[in-house]
Amino acid sequence: MSRQTFFPLLVILLGVWALNGNGATYTPPTTNETAILYIGNENLEELSLLIKPQVIEEDPSLDPAKRVKDSRPTGWMSMKIPGNSLIEVAVHQKDLGPAQLFSVTGEVNSATHMGKCHNLKCGRTYYLRFTNNSFGTDCFMEELNGPVKNFPHVPVKGVYTRIEPPKVDGKLPSQPSQVPPTT
Repeated sequence: MSRQTFFPLLVILLGVWALNGNGATYTPPTTNETAILYIGNENLEELSLLIKPQVIEEDPSLDPAKRVKDSRPTGWMSMKIPGNSLIEVAVHQKDLGPAQLFSVTGEVNSATHMGKCHNLKCGRTYYLRFTNNSFGTDCFMEELNGPVKNFPHVPVKGVYTRIEPPKVDGKLPSQPSQVPPTT
């Protein structure tokens, strides 16, 4: 079996295994201020992610004519996830600001299509799967009933996370490739 066949299959099997209640014994806390994300990168390449609040002017549920500049303080998280990996991420409301909804955007290449999941909320648990397609990256989301009790906490090397705390009139990047380098 080739590496290109084996690793995506391994990621899928680990995900199914975890979601069916197998594996280690750690369960992350879920509160109304925290969302738990299980993120699977089924791409062979590293995936860049941007987790940010859905502010009023970017809310896809609003008519564009009714959108106004949102002046609430906003923050964001970015991370890089190696290809063919499955990780668990806790998203805290205090890191994103007072917006009720947030989105997750993933890209492998800034010149291709990005996968994006909208309308996620703190206090909930989600399984996000990023896959490769002919035009770039897709994101598929499923809300779970709660945290996975026996998620296999296999160390994944190369997960880099950056949290930019909420600021008034903070500039929100619109895609992962717009995240400014750390200073």
